[in-house]
Amino acid sequence: MFRCQASVSHRQAAGASADRRQLSREIQQLRVELSQKNLKLQNIEADCQQKIGELEQKLGDALNQRQLLQVSVSRSLCLNVLQSLSVCLSVCLISLCCTGET
Repeated sequence: MFRCQASVSHRQAAGASADRRQLSREIQQLRVELSQKNLKLQNIEADCQQKIGELEQKLGDALNQRQLLQVSVSRSLCLNVLQSLSVCLSVCLISLCCTGET
């Protein structure tokens, strides 16, 4: 009977040891998977940072272009106003000359 109990105890210990080895392998596999996922996340983060940089550059370029367009429109508007004033002044001068008034 003692021998039977020892045999059962030995089988239980062997089973527990096998369970521990299996758990150890599973834990190691999970560590590998976690490491791979962390690497993927780092790559995604690097890609996002690069895209953010590109978008910031595009935004800066667009803002500069907008400023240049605003300056160009303002310049054109000023030139149009000056041209209109010049025409008005010419008409007034012609009108004064024709009427003989000084």
